[in-house]
Amino acid sequence: GCLVLTRMLNDFVEKVPKETLSQLMESLMTANTLKSSEKETILQNHTRVNMASCFVDIVMEKGTNASKELMNRLQTINPHLSSELRSPSNPGYKLLLH
Repeated sequence: GCLVLTRMLNDFVEKVPKETLSQLMESLMTANTLKSSEKETILQNHTRVNMASCFVDIVMEKGTNASKELMNRLQTINPHLSSELRSPSNPGYKLLLH
């Protein structure tokens, strides 16, 4: 399942709007998945892609549960992007939800 997750998160980095990224950070901070110091680190990146990439790196280092949390919250915040990431070109995504 790991490779699938990585590919999805690569897509996420390419496609996620800045607005969605901000909302995800807030959401994960509320859930205590993300620390405010980590958010600061992410916000030091100047481009959207770098911010998203940094965000994904931090979340992935926290392990599978944090990554699942990210995907679940993305579904609430940006259902369109979430379903795009779960398109048939990302086989095996379902594994993450169980």
